[in-house]
Amino acid sequence: RSRAALRSADAAARAWSGWRRYGAVRLGRACLDAKLHEEAAAYYEEAIQIRLRSTPTRPEGQEPLANLYAYLARARAAHGRTKEAVEAVLAAVASCGRDNEARVRAEKNLVKILCDAKDLDAFAERVDREAASAQIENLVLRSALGQAYLARSDHSRAIHHLEAAVSTDRVDREAFKSLIAAYDASGNAGAAAARLRALASSMPREVALWKELGDRLAKLGRPDEAERAYTTLAEVSPDEPEGPALLAAVRTEQSRHADAAEGWRQVIRVRPREPGGRLGLARALISLKQPGEAREAIGFVLGQTWPARFGDVHGEAKALLEKLR
Repeated sequence: RSRAALRSADAAARAWSGWRRYGAVRLGRACLDAKLHEEAAAYYEEAIQIRLRSTPTRPEGQEPLANLYAYLARARAAHGRTKEAVEAVLAAVASCGRDNEARVRAEKNLVKILCDAKDLDAFAERVDREAASAQIENLVLRSALGQAYLARSDHSRAIHHLEAAVSTDRVDREAFKSLIAAYDASGNAGAAAARLRALASSMPREVALWKELGDRLAKLGRPDEAERAYTTLAEVSPDEPEGPALLAAVRTEQSRHADAAEGWRQVIRVRPREPGGRLGLARALISLKQPGEAREAIGFVLGQTWPARFGDVHGEAKALLEKLR
C-alpha cells in the first residue's frame, strides 16, 4: 500500500514545477518516515545530483549538500548497506568545507552509523585490507571506527583503529581522547599517559592537558616526569594566567604554599585588574600565616566592583577575611 501511494505521489511531484528544488528531498524524507529505505536512498541520490548541477545563477535544491548526504547515509544504513552509508557520510564531511560545526555533526553521524552497523567487524576488516593495499589511511574513518568500538567496549579493536587515526602529523583531538579512554578502560595507564603526552606536545598551549598529564604521572609513581609536566604549565603560556594559575593550584595540593603564592603573583602580573590572582594569593598567604599581605590582597578585591562573569568574588573575599579573625 505504501509503495502504491508512493508511485502516485511520485507522478504528481514530477509534474510539479517545484520538483527540482523540493520534490526529491520531500519524497525522500517521506520514504524515510515510512521506512521505505531503498526508495528513500534513490530519492536522495537524485536530490544530490540535482544539487551538484546547481549553479549560483541557476540554483536547484535548497537543502545543504552535507544534509543530503547525511539523509542518504541514514537510508543506506537502515537498508544494511554499511559501506555505501559510510561513503555517503564521508562525502558529507568533505562537502562541509570550512563549516566546522557541520563537519562535527557529520563525523558524529559517521560514528553512530558504525555503532549501529550489524556487520561492523566485517566492514572494519575490509578497511584494514584496503589501507594495507593502498598504503593510505582515511583518518576520519579510522577515528570513527575506534570510537564505535570504544562505545561497544571492544577496547582492543578501538585501540587498533585509533592508533591508526593518530599516526600522522594531523592532530585529531577527539581521536586522541578516545584512544586515551580506550587505554584507560583496558587497564594500560602507562600507554594512556604516553598518548596524553603526545597530544599535549601537539597542542602545547592547551594547559589543561599538561595538568592532566602531571596528575596521571604522579599516580603512576613517576614524580620527576610529573613535575616536568607541571612546570610546563607556566612555561607554555607565560603571558596568560591559566598556566600559572593551574600550577599554583598544584602547589597548593602539594602543600607547597610558598610556591603557590609565587604562582599567584605571576597571575597578578599578567592580569593585575582581575580578582582571581589576589584571591589565590590570599589563600596561599593564609596557609603561610602571613596575614598582613593576605589582608592587602583581600582588601583590593573588596574595594572593587566586579563584572558578574567573575562570580561572587566579594563573598569569597569575605570568607577569607573571616579566616584571619
